[in-house]
Amino acid sequence: MAWKGGRRSVVKIGGVACAFGLAGCLGDSNESETGSTAGSDASWPTYGATAANVGYASLEGPLESVAERWRLETDATVRGSPVVADGTVYVGNDAGSLYALDAGTGETTWQFETGEEFRHSPSVTEGTVYVGSEDGFVYAIDAATGAERWRNEVAPDSSPTVVEGTVYVGGNWGTVHALEAETGEERWRFETDGEYVHTTPAVVDGTVYVGSEDGSVHAIDARGGEADWQFGTDEAVRGSPAVADGTVYLGSGDGFVYALDAITGEERWRFETDGFPNTSPAVHDDTVFVGCGTESADRRGDVIALDAAMGDVRWRFRVEEPVRTGPAVTDDAVYVGSDDGAVHAVDVESGEHRWRFPTNDAIVSSPAVAGGAVFVGSDDRRVYAVEER
Repeated sequence: MAWKGGRRSVVKIGGVACAFGLAGCLGDSNESETGSTAGSDASWPTYGATAANVGYASLEGPLESVAERWRLETDATVRGSPVVADGTVYVGNDAGSLYALDAGTGETTWQFETGEEFRHSPSVTEGTVYVGSEDGFVYAIDAATGAERWRNEVAPDSSPTVVEGTVYVGGNWGTVHALEAETGEERWRFETDGEYVHTTPAVVDGTVYVGSEDGSVHAIDARGGEADWQFGTDEAVRGSPAVADGTVYLGSGDGFVYALDAITGEERWRFETDGFPNTSPAVHDDTVFVGCGTESADRRGDVIALDAAMGDVRWRFRVEEPVRTGPAVTDDAVYVGSDDGAVHAVDVESGEHRWRFPTNDAIVSSPAVAGGAVFVGSDDRRVYAVEER
């Protein structure tokens, strides 16, 4: 059931961000929840499909049964989630290779090397791929050729979100960075009290929302980097927030899923899981979808559909192992990966299991859906594309 009340803290604050080298202003128009990285029928160009991290795109994916369209053999674990833009899949692995693959055939168009892990998703907009590497740099790469355009050493620890000429990314030192998309120059830097920020920023209507190891969700002004509000939970927030219809949805290591007012940070509801909802929620229409898992002796995972307004359970789908991927949602199905080594498709309305596609190891790479296929990486060192049989 949903718990309603307010023992968690909300702090309204201003002027405590650290700004360095502000290089011009954002445009006059506000960022929207689709922004410049909106999903479409043929694309899933950023983590969570849009700049709001909602994990939904208006498209069709495989529903009844699936067959492998193609697979790519890489030389290391694939933990980052694929993105898809203009018929190309972009995905990195733990060996420091970023691949551009033809979405139809899986053929490699180009390969970019850093020598250190790509643990998070790229973001693609206006012909440029933005991605962070464990070598400490955020890179801007030509989407067509794989040529480097710029790099900035900000110790990134999240997928970037790109909105109206600015790249927003979480960092290893509990920081959030805003970088000029054309040059990589830092516009501002915001410091949390945590050791790192590895949640993908959600950027909606001029506000950046991130979760931190300090156990809080921070709302930050996108233009200048000043703090707006902070909401504290009892454990680290490691799942990226999703923002829809004026509400911020997130899971915390304290076992709760929260719904917060996007303007004030006030709690609207919370739902207590029996595990750890450390994945990013997805939101479609009036439903929030969240994956979670337990680390107890009876290891298992759940995909839970919650009423977006009240937090009540609509359905629950049980998996044999924890779910550590953010759901990908279409009008008909919810797609998740699991530690059981499979991608699962679940009916969006009923929670009925539609199909299971097995790989040879755990899946922590969140699926992407585009062009009638589901794209996902696996710990078995492969990238898969699966489609309707």
